[in-house]
Amino acid sequence: MFEDVVCLAANVKRRCSLADRECFDQRKRLAGEPMTRGLKIEQRVIPPQTGENAATESRTHYLPLSRNKSFTGREGTIAELQKLLFTDPNGQRVALVGLGGVGKTQIALQLAHLVKKEDQADRNYSVIWMPALSMASFEQACTKMISDFGIERKGEEAPKDAFNRFLNSEKAGKWFLIMDNADDIETLYGTAEAPGGINQFIPDCDHGYILFTTRSLEVAVSVAQSNIVKLSEMNDEDAKALLMGSLIEKDQMQDTALIDKLLQELAYLPLAITQASAYMKVNEISVNEYLRILQNTDQDMVELLSCGFRDSTHYDPSQGAVATTWIVSFNQIRALHEDAATLLSITACLEPKAIPRALFPRLGSEQKLTRAIGTLCGYSFLSKREDGETFDMHSLVHLATQRWNQDDGLEKGICQMAVAHIAEAFPCDDWDEREVWRQYMPHALRLLTSVDGAHTDDRWVLGYKVSQCLLIDGRARQAVLILESVVETEKTMLAENDPPLLSSQYLLASAYASNRQTKESIKLLEHMVAIRSDLAENHPDRLASQHILARVYRLNGQIKESIKLLEHEVAVQVDLGENHPDRLASQHELASAYLSNGQMKDAIELLEHVAFRTDLAETHPDRLRSQEKLASQYKMPSTTVRFLSLGAFFLCKASAHGHVSEVLINDKSYCGHDPTKVPYGPQPESITWTNGAKDNGFVISTASALSSPDIICHLNATNGHLTADVTAGATITVRWSDWPEAHWGPVLDYMARCPNDDCTAVDKTKLKFFKIDEMGQLTRGTVPGKPGYWANNKLRDEDFSWNITIPAKLAPGSYVLRHEIIALHAGGAEGTTQMYPQCINLFIKVMALHSLMACLRRIYILLRIRVCCIMFLWMSGVMQSTSSRDLQ
Repeated sequence: MFEDVVCLAANVKRRCSLADRECFDQRKRLAGEPMTRGLKIEQRVIPPQTGENAATESRTHYLPLSRNKSFTGREGTIAELQKLLFTDPNGQRVALVGLGGVGKTQIALQLAHLVKKEDQADRNYSVIWMPALSMASFEQACTKMISDFGIERKGEEAPKDAFNRFLNSEKAGKWFLIMDNADDIETLYGTAEAPGGINQFIPDCDHGYILFTTRSLEVAVSVAQSNIVKLSEMNDEDAKALLMGSLIEKDQMQDTALIDKLLQELAYLPLAITQASAYMKVNEISVNEYLRILQNTDQDMVELLSCGFRDSTHYDPSQGAVATTWIVSFNQIRALHEDAATLLSITACLEPKAIPRALFPRLGSEQKLTRAIGTLCGYSFLSKREDGETFDMHSLVHLATQRWNQDDGLEKGICQMAVAHIAEAFPCDDWDEREVWRQYMPHALRLLTSVDGAHTDDRWVLGYKVSQCLLIDGRARQAVLILESVVETEKTMLAENDPPLLSSQYLLASAYASNRQTKESIKLLEHMVAIRSDLAENHPDRLASQHILARVYRLNGQIKESIKLLEHEVAVQVDLGENHPDRLASQHELASAYLSNGQMKDAIELLEHVAFRTDLAETHPDRLRSQEKLASQYKMPSTTVRFLSLGAFFLCKASAHGHVSEVLINDKSYCGHDPTKVPYGPQPESITWTNGAKDNGFVISTASALSSPDIICHLNATNGHLTADVTAGATITVRWSDWPEAHWGPVLDYMARCPNDDCTAVDKTKLKFFKIDEMGQLTRGTVPGKPGYWANNKLRDEDFSWNITIPAKLAPGSYVLRHEIIALHAGGAEGTTQMYPQCINLFIKVMALHSLMACLRRIYILLRIRVCCIMFLWMSGVMQSTSSRDLQ
C-alpha cells in the first residue's frame, strides 16, 4: 500500500553528507519514486546518530496521507477523542466506529495533524499512521517506517517485531498511533487455523496512545472495551459547509431547497458529498443536473455512488466511492458471519425502515439471529429503535446491498426466501391481528410488487393474505392490482374449479366491488356462481359467491336481483347460530338492500338484531357500520326516541369516524397514520403527520379549540418523518379508512410552505396556510333530516377517496398539505361542529425539462405544418388571388 511514496519533506537539523553512500542511495531512490497516488510522508529527520538514541532528541512523524484542507465540522467528535485519549487516565486505547463513508479516516487524519502541530513539552508526541486493512499492508508499513526512522533490526528480527519493540521502549518517547481501517477481526487476532494477527504487534505501554478506526463494533469493543466513540452522519450545517467548500460554483448553494434535497439523497454522508462534488467538477454539471441523474433510476444512483475520485486523503481511488467501500464490508461479513450475510441480503428485499424483528428469517436458533443482528448493527448497516424489536436500514446501504445481491446472482433466490418466510409470518385478516398486519404490510407490498418471475405458491399465499387485510383497511385499489396478478398466474396453472383459484377470484371480485369496478365484479361473480352451482345450497363457498354478487347487484342498482339472492341466503342459513358472523353479514346486507328499495320497517328490524346481538368487538368496523346505519334511520321523525337512546349508546363506544389510511402519489402508496393503532406499538414512518385522536376523534368548534395548535393538523399532531415528491400541477389521491354517511359536510384543502424547506421538523404554529380547493353542498336536501348531497357523500361514493390537484404555478419546495373534512351533522348549536384535519408532507417539483421541451417541439411541428400547407395552396394556385396583406 505504501510503495508509492512521492515526497519526503525533511526538517533537517544537520545535512546528510553526500559522501555517505547509504544516505545518497536512499535520497536517489526516493527522488525516483513515481507520483501515482499523491501520498505523502512528512518526517523531521534526526541528527546523524543511529539506533534508538535518536528518538529521544526529536519527535518523528509518519503520516502517509496529507491534511484534508476541505475538512469541516466534527468539532465535538474531535474534542471527545482528545479527551478520551490524552486526558482520561483509562483512555489510552480508543476506537472510532461508524459506517463506511461516514468520515472516520478524515477525522483521525485531522486529529493526527492537530497532535503533530502541538509544541507544548508535555504534549509533544510522535505521530504514526498505520493501516490495518491486512497483515501485508501492515508489514509493508512497518518496513517503511523503521527504515525511514533509522531503527536498527536485531539479527533476523522481522520489521513488525522491530516496530513493536521500538515503540514499547522508553527511548521512543511519547507517541500517538492511528490504526486505520481495523475492520476485520481475523486480521487483528488471526484464526484457529492461522493464529496471530496485527494486534500482537501493536505496542502496549504507558507512553503510547492508540486510536483505532473501524466499521465493526465487535472490533471496537475488542480493542478499546468501553472507550468507543460512535460516528453518525453529518448534521445539516456541517454537510452544507462541506459541500460549499467542494463546489466550484458557490452560488448554487443559494438554492436551499435543491441543496437540501441533494443532501437528503446523499444521506448526509461526508464521502458521498465529496464524491458527488468531485463528479460534478470533473463532468462540469450543476447540482440540479447531478440530482436529476441521481433520482432517475436505482441503476443510475448505484453507478454514481460507485464512481471513485483521486485525492491525497485516501489510499486509492476506490476508497473515494461509497458503494465500493461498503462492498468491502459486505464481503467481510459474508466471509466471517454467514448468518449475518443472509440476514443482510434478505433485509435488502424489504422496506428499509421500521422492520419488525419477527420478519427476520429464522437462522436455526434465537442465539444465531441475535448474533447476526448484532453484527449488522455493529457495522451500522442496521439500527435498533428504542423498543428493541424494530430496526431501520440506512437507505443508501439498502440500495447498495440490492446491487450486491444482483452482482452475485443471488437476488431472485434471496427474495423468494423472503417471500416464503413472510407468507408464513403474515397474519390472517382477523381484526384482532390488525396491528401486526399493518406493521408487516409495507414489507409485504414491496416483495409482491418488486419480485419478478417469482410465481410460487408462497407468493400466491402472501398476495391473498395481504389483499384480505388491504380490503379491511379500505385500500381496495392496491388489493385489485395484487389479486389480478395472482389470479392471472393461477389460471395458467390450475383448473377453473380448483378451490385455490376460486378463492382468489372471489377475493378479486370483492376487491372490484370495493373499488367501484362493478361490471368487472359482476362478470367474475356470475362466472363463479355458475361453477359452484353443483354444490349444496348451504355450502359456505356457494353462499359466499352469492352474497358478494348480491351486494354488487345492489351497488349497481339491480335491487330486486339483490334482494332475491339475499332472502334465499338468509333462509338457507337458518340453521346457523343467531350470532354466527356469516348469518349476521347476510342480514346486514339484506337490510341495506331493503333500505335501497324503500322497505324501511323491514330494514330497521334486521339492523336492530345485527347491531345489538353480535359477538364482534365493540370497535369492530362491521359492528360500527350496522350501528351507524341504524342510527341514520332512527333520525327519521317517527323514531326520534329510539335515535336518542342509540345516541347515548354510541357515546360509550369507539368512534366510527375515519382517518387518512393511504396517500397515492405517482402510483406510489404511502400509508397514513392510524390513531387507533397508537396504544399498540410504533407505526411505519410516513409522509402523514401523527395525531393523538386515538378513537378517530375530532377537533370540536369551541373557542378554545379553534385557537389552539390542535386545529392545525389535528389533536397533538406531530410532524411526518418523510416527504414525498410531487410535480406542480399533478393530482394526488387521499384515501380515508371510513367515513360515516350521516356525518355530512364540506372537504377543504390548504397548503403551507415550510421554512428552511424541512417539513419534518417545522414548527406547525409557524405555518401560513393558503386554500387550494374546497367542495361543500352539491345538491339541496328535499325533506327534514335529509341534508342533501355533500362533498363527504362524494368521498364515500368514490371508495372513500379524494383527488387533490396541486397548483401548477406553485413554487418548488417543501410544503405541508392540510386536508380537512368538517362534519356539520351536529352543528345546530355553537361549539358542536366537528373538524378532522390531516396533514401530509410534500416536496413540490417543477415540470421536468424534457416535458417542457416536448411541448415546445409539438408547437414547432404544428407551425411547420401550417407553413407547408400555406405554401402548397399558394403554389397550386388556390391562393394566387389572395392579397399579400390577407396572406400575412
